[in-house]
Amino acid sequence: MNTELRLVKDGEMLLLDLRDSFNTEVSIADRGEGIQWLVGLWIHLDYMKATTKRDTILLIDEPDRLLHQAGQGDFLRMIENYTDHFQVVIRRTPLS
Repeated sequence: MNTELRLVKDGEMLLLDLRDSFNTEVSIADRGEGIQWLVGLWIHLDYMKATTKRDTILLIDEPDRLLHQAGQGDFLRMIENYTDHFQVVIRRTPLS
């Protein structure tokens, strides 16, 4: 995921801006649920990597639920960056 995050202080609020690979900057609040979830997971994983011991088991339930096909690829590439620190288990419920 070729993305840059920028934290902006607006009065009493902190806003999170996202710059994508097309160099487009937009508030995370103006993006879809899938990208909001993905960025939230990215921030959470960075925090966990800094604060937990290696080989922690990370269970992610239905990560593709909110993501379109390109977002699913971004998710997989992002997770690959954490497999040296976490044991990653991904759960999906197949459609019947």
